[in-house]
Amino acid sequence: MKYAFFILSAFLLLSCTSAPEQEASNETPELAAPITFTVSGMTCNGCVQSVKLTFEKDPAVHSVEVDLYSETAKVTLKKGHDLDLDKLSEQLDLAGGYKASIAETNDSTDS
Repeated sequence: MKYAFFILSAFLLLSCTSAPEQEASNETPELAAPITFTVSGMTCNGCVQSVKLTFEKDPAVHSVEVDLYSETAKVTLKKGHDLDLDKLSEQLDLAGGYKASIAETNDSTDS
């Protein structure tokens, strides 16, 4: 009898916890075009993680890819959201003295 109760409890627990995960994974938020930032002051993978976590704290940010060697952070925002660059700059400075600016594009319109 105890064994049957345990199996029933385990089944209910699994069915309750797996359903919301499946629903959430089916929903894909609309995203804005990625923005590339140049980030100075990073010297190691710990710095990369600090920069990544700082960007991820902003509710407008969907995802971040930080690259130590190119000193860049590719940030994808949720569509319709804006990033407060002054606040971000302050938070990066507090996180480790990092400086970030929007990267210049290499597109040339000169003919």
